[in-house]
Formats: sequence, structure tokens, C-alpha cells
Amino acid sequence: MGDSKICAMKQKLKDQLGSAVGDSRFVVVVFLDIRGFSTFAKLAESSESAVFLKSAYTSIMDDFFNEASFFKPTGDGLLVILDYEEETLREVVQTAIGTSVRLVEAFPTICAEDPMVNFEVPGKLGIGVARGAATRLSSEGEVLDYSGRPLNLAARLMDMARPSGVIFSDALGLGLLDEDLLTQFEAAGVYVRGLAEDEPMSVHYLADRTVIEDIYMRPLHRTHVHAEPVQEKTIRELEQMGSHRFGLSKEPVDRNRIKLVARFPKPTPSGRKSSLLSVTEASGTYGEDADGSHVRVSMPALARRIKEKGAKSTWKGKLRLEYVVADE
Repeated sequence: MGDSKICAMKQKLKDQLGSAVGDSRFVVVVFLDIRGFSTFAKLAESSESAVFLKSAYTSIMDDFFNEASFFKPTGDGLLVILDYEEETLREVVQTAIGTSVRLVEAFPTICAEDPMVNFEVPGKLGIGVARGAATRLSSEGEVLDYSGRPLNLAARLMDMARPSGVIFSDALGLGLLDEDLLTQFEAAGVYVRGLAEDEPMSVHYLADRTVIEDIYMRPLHRTHVHAEPVQEKTIRELEQMGSHRFGLSKEPVDRNRIKLVARFPKPTPSGRKSSLLSVTEASGTYGEDADGSHVRVSMPALARRIKEKGAKSTWKGKLRLEYVVADE
């Protein structure tokens, strides 16, 4: 985009903000996130990423949420706003949840009819839904943005909906949903950063698609990162360790987020060892046996990733296993 167009866009936004006014609206917020998009974007051509987003967003707006009052792209996702009044509350809530479920189910083939999309694309979607009063910012009849607690909550819940699925707070109104729709969901109590850190919030999640991670099941102020003793190894030693067992001295809060942090010297432009450190992380597979809980990490795979950064087999680095544990 040329400098003149950027300046014009900047001036238009400044003019709009200068005359902007805020008003309170009752809204149902739907936050969507395309799972795996960042990895897809790294491997795909930039034009393919753009074509996929254009096709997916267009279908979401036209075929699913065509009656929404506001849309906003969020990089690898979309913000959808549905206004409601007292007389339309039940219909809007039912539509938001029912449409979200249909969209998650249909997303793997959402671009199937688009001849431009002849490449493999992400097929999973995470959705968070919340409702309440939000501030609408508008200028001369054009809505610029929304803000407020329901947007923050929907975004937090969206992040929990992994590997895919739909999550909504019970405050959305369980009695507003048809029984056949509600039976697709299971209940849980979760802790939400900035919104429910010490007492759990009741939520419902799509049972056949979502697994809520352990980290959301404990108070957020009562955990800390625990590190096992540091080990020193050369890259050659890592290559010879195979799938290595690391014992855990404490019980992890989230068994899926245990990582081995490797710190090795960075190479200089000439290939020599420098005093600067390069950090490489590897995830472990949790397990339990007669000797206690542990994780297994593929050390040859870790060694390959370190060597790809230019480090040599004889260089020695430090390894440290890190994971979140509950405060004692």
C-alpha cells in the first residue's frame, strides 16, 4: 500500500474519531479463532492465506451470521456482534449458539465451493460467546468498534475452546436455549484471567469437540512456574539420548504444557561460538509409572532444531524442565 493511501486512511480515521460518540448497547458477542492459522500462514504463500481468509470470512458473514450488526477481522479470527432488545433476546441467543455449532461443524469444508481454494487449509474453529452491555463507538452513522466486558469474556472463552468447539458462560442464559441444543454441551467451572481469577465461572462447552485444559480449572493467583534442576549437555549427547524420561518432582497443573527449555550459545556470523544464548523449547509427553510422574522428550529432534540455528555438535548448553504447579 502506498504512502498516500496510508495517509488518507489515517486522516479518515482521525476525522471519524474526532466526531465519534459512544453509546451503550445490549449485545451478544461471538469471537471466532481459526486454529492452526499461524502455522498455515508460515507454510503457505501470502496470496493463499489472503484468499483463504477472504473466502472463509465471506462465507461466515453471508451464510451463517448474515443478520449480525457488526463484523471485525482479528487477524486469524473474526468478531461478530448481534444486537438485541428485550423482545428479541431469546431469538438472538438461540441463533448465536445454534449458528456457532453449525459453523464449527461446517468449517472444515467452508471453502469447498470456492475454486480459488485448491490447497489444504485449517479445518478447526474455536468460538467464545458472551452477552451483556457494551459500548459502541460510532461516527456519523458508521460503527467503528465495540468494547466492554462481554467482548473480553468472549475472547477469553474462545481461547479455551480447544482443539475446537464452542464455549459460553452460563450468564448467557441457559433457559433461553432449546433443550436439544443445550444437551450438546457439558458444564464446567473455569477460572478466567481478569474476570474470574479466585472463584470459578460456570460455563458450558461443546462436549464432543472441546477439552478444557487443566490450567483453567485452578485459581489463577495460586500457581507458579516450577523448574527442575538444570542439566548441562552437548548437542551430540542430546542426539544419543533418544526419547528421554524426565522425572517430575511436583504435580503439574496442566499436563499438556510441560516444556523443556534449552539454552545454547548463538553462533557468530563466522560460525564461532558467542556469549549470546539461543533458546529452543520442546514439549514433553506426560506419563506415570512405578517411579512416579514424568515426561518424555525426543532429544534428537531437539538437537536438530538447535543445530538448525547454527550451533555445533560439541557445544554445551543448559536444559531446564519447566511447568506450572499449585502454590503450597
